[in-house]
Amino acid sequence: KALSTSYPHHFNYTQAIIDTAATDHFFNHRTPGLKNIVNKPGVSVLLPDGSTTQATGTGMLPILGRGAKEQQVHLLEKFPNSLISIPKLCDQDYTAVFTKDCVDIYKQKPTIQQTPIIQAPRNKTTGLWELQITQPQHIANYAHKIPTIRDKIKFYHQTCGNPVKS
Repeated sequence: KALSTSYPHHFNYTQAIIDTAATDHFFNHRTPGLKNIVNKPGVSVLLPDGSTTQATGTGMLPILGRGAKEQQVHLLEKFPNSLISIPKLCDQDYTAVFTKDCVDIYKQKPTIQQTPIIQAPRNKTTGLWELQITQPQHIANYAHKIPTIRDKIKFYHQTCGNPVKS
């Protein structure tokens, strides 16, 4: 059985609680950005009130990392809050740094130059660290009508996130 420590207070499909006690990632089917959903009975999950529920399938959430193990989530039909499991990420060599204001999650041990792959602010009302999950946005970068080469270079530079010259 997997263990979950969700505190049901309302349904919010676009946020996930960063949870140090959850044994796996648990999400609702309606979470934006889920990929490769497989609907088949899954793990049995122990809830905080002592009851159990069964996962109705699995999916992949790419924002959780690059590997299949850290991306895989269990889907729970009537689950009020999605949970991101810190133990599961740590087992895949991730490091989580909690502060009073936010949690930063790194692929390995953090260095000064390294940026976290996940940053989640702490909700001042609940005291929980919550990650906002949004549907990936697609951007169409159309440069054919930019008149000068100088302007095209500036445009391409900006679409690449203004990288530093190397």
